[in-house]
Amino acid sequence: MLSILEEIEEPLTLFEHDRGLYDDNSDLIIPVGERCRQRAAERGSIVLFALIPDIWLSQIEPYANRVACAITPHKIQTRIKNKVTSKQQTLDIRS
Repeated sequence: MLSILEEIEEPLTLFEHDRGLYDDNSDLIIPVGERCRQRAAERGSIVLFALIPDIWLSQIEPYANRVACAITPHKIQTRIKNKVTSKQQTLDIRS
């Protein structure tokens, strides 16, 4: 992912969050978040999105500029019932 972030020239880049990337490489969290922020400032928007928020994504939030979570309506209701909150404002994308 870091090599892709180095090479991209597009004004908008989308990455689907892959939890498995960080299972054995948790040291990548800070560089990935910081590089996303840097590339977004230089070239445009870098979007790292996830279908379900997880521990790795929440650890990237402080370093990245923004983190968006696409949540189905059923999951939104579950989150409201369980009062799951994040330190950062996220964009809920409803299908």
